[in-house]
Order: sequence, then C-alpha cells, then structure tokens
Amino acid sequence: MPELVFAEYVLAQLFRSVGWPRKSGFFGHNIVVETSVVDIVGRQLVIIGIGLGVGRPVLAVRLIADSFQKRDWSKQSATEFLESLDPNQRVLTNPNQRPCEVIAPTMENMGRKSIPWKWLCEPRLAIHYTGTFSQALIWGLLHPEEAENALNEERLLYEQWVPFLQSAGTMISTQYAWSTNEDFYKNCEEIVKIFVHDIRQLVDTPKELRSEASIERRLKEIK
Repeated sequence: MPELVFAEYVLAQLFRSVGWPRKSGFFGHNIVVETSVVDIVGRQLVIIGIGLGVGRPVLAVRLIADSFQKRDWSKQSATEFLESLDPNQRVLTNPNQRPCEVIAPTMENMGRKSIPWKWLCEPRLAIHYTGTFSQALIWGLLHPEEAENALNEERLLYEQWVPFLQSAGTMISTQYAWSTNEDFYKNCEEIVKIFVHDIRQLVDTPKELRSEASIERRLKEIK
C-alpha cells in the first residue's frame, strides 16, 4: 500500500465532515458523489493549504517536503520547483474568481454530474489533489498578504454560500466556524497534529528546500 499523504487524509476527513459517504463502507463501489460536492470539498482543501502557508509557514514547508518526499532535492532545483507550482500568475489573471476557485480542480467543468466514490481513492486523483494542495501551500507561503486577504473574503462570503452548499447535499453549519484568521490557522495546525498522531510522522524538511531564497526570506519574517 502506498504511504498516505496529508492531502489524501484531509480530503477524506472533509468528505466525512459534510456527510459523505452516504452508505457504510468508505470508498464504496456503488456510491456516486455529485461533482458539485467534490468541488466544494476540493476548495476547502485548498483553503486549508492557504491557511497553513500564511499562518504556519514552517509547517507548510515541511508539508511540501512530505508531499514530495521521493524528490531528490540535492539534484533538482528547489527554486524551479516552487516556480512551477506557484499558482500566483493564474490568480492574477483571473481576478473575477476567488483564489481558491482558481487553484482548486473543478470536476463540474468535465461535464459530469457525478463521479463514482471509488475514484476518489485512485492514484490519479490522489496525485491531482496532492499537487493542488501543494499549490495552495506555496501560494499562502510566498504571497501571504494576498492570501490572507483571500481568507478574509472567504469568511465574508460564507453566509452567502451556505444555502447553495446545503442544497448540494453537504451537512454544514450556517455559521462560519472561525471568527479570526488566527483561529483558522490553529485549526489547520491541529489537523496536522491529528494526522501525525493517527497516521505517521512527517518527513524532515531537506536543507535545500529550507534554504531556498524565497522560503528563507519568508521564514525569517516570522522570527
């Protein structure tokens, strides 16, 4: 069995938190999920990544390393890696969309109304969401001011979105759970702690990633 990565774990927890799966047996063979629900959960995964990047940068860097633990950082440029995954250009060129919508994958645009539940544990989607989550981490890490503004917007928009989210079959509260961004950052950190306690330790951050110029500058800002 491949080692479970953090993004897969969070994705599963998010589905459970909004009331999926509908039947017993997680990742059951005959269950389908509306793509609107998958997209909602995907955006929530991105928001958590952004939150960790902004509010817990040291942990965000370690999660990036953990997500790409098979990468040889000593032979492949960390700067080129970050530049290839940084979604900031897409965010800037899509000002009419919320950043989480720009970064998150959208299943509805594939023209499908639903997808088999078992697809969500297949490697092709696991890799897809791991990459998306890493983009969110990197955006929050390298563009903290813009990312924090985006999180403020998410809080303001939440109440407007609740009726749609509930109509899509999600079991969510009508009240936003965190009154401040710092409360949200603490919650994101707690999710990582639970993963470490229940699943496994995160890998150590390689020095090549920790000392990359943009990351080094960002980490110095918090000292």
